[in-house]
Amino acid sequence: MNLLTMILLCCLTAPAEVVIDKDALVLGDLIEFPAGDSRSALSLGYAPNPGLARRLHDYEITGKLQMAGLPSEDLKLPGFVLVRRRSVQIDDERVRTLVTGLFGDRFPSGRVELPQLIVPQADLPTGDIQISGSLPPSFNPAGLISVRLDVRSGAFSRSMFAQARVSIEIPQPVLAHDISAHSAIQDHDIQWGMSPLTNFRDAVDTPEAIRSMLAKRDLRAGEVLTLGAMYSPLLIRRGDTVVVRAKVGGITVSATMKAEASGKYGDTILLKHLTGSGRTTARITGPGMVEAVVGGLRWKKYSCPSCFS
Repeated sequence: MNLLTMILLCCLTAPAEVVIDKDALVLGDLIEFPAGDSRSALSLGYAPNPGLARRLHDYEITGKLQMAGLPSEDLKLPGFVLVRRRSVQIDDERVRTLVTGLFGDRFPSGRVELPQLIVPQADLPTGDIQISGSLPPSFNPAGLISVRLDVRSGAFSRSMFAQARVSIEIPQPVLAHDISAHSAIQDHDIQWGMSPLTNFRDAVDTPEAIRSMLAKRDLRAGEVLTLGAMYSPLLIRRGDTVVVRAKVGGITVSATMKAEASGKYGDTILLKHLTGSGRTTARITGPGMVEAVVGGLRWKKYSCPSCFS
């Protein structure tokens, strides 16, 4: 054995364990070849996921060299090489900022705080990591809320869930004075102010949700008005006669119709012409009042002709 061969044997030795930081594995990650040695770029397949390891046997390496027509006699290989993938943990503060922003987007006029955030422990690749997230369609603000996190970096992709306890204040209607059961709730009965959100499904977030509503029970001043405390009465009943009038420029159009169904505020019902077989649909907008778009024009329909005298 000459001196050059001994030097090569000394220098071309694979360690028993290596740590890498990439998605794919080549022989040069295991052995430091001289510059220009094509064996350095020989693919050894996949790299393990971050935080995990892959055992690469010597016969796998020599087999790949033989298939590529490359020599292996000058390599000193252990029985196997343990290839570990370097990893980092997810950044708690980055997740907190993301989750706070998700709640802020859901409640743009609200104030959001996270008194508790449980961030999952996960091995992630080093380098540029993109994290996005999403909230469940509905949730109970009083409990822990599962927030989905989608993590991507190169070929790496993983979904996980953080657990958040959130404090949310949004503008809500507060009663300015007492209201008796079955009484109408008017705009002047309420004052809008920031109040804690306690029930996602029961919150009133727009004045539109209160229009034409009645109190289910006696309501007290200072109480936050919720959907569960109100009900919508029937504003139009099946068989009611409806007079339709619409003014476009200097022209007034009118028609008499009959309601084909009963409905509450916001419902869309079918109306039938009394003098013909024509029908149209209209949305109920108040007691005895509906409106619809007919032929590109918005008509207002009222239940009594005397309303126009």
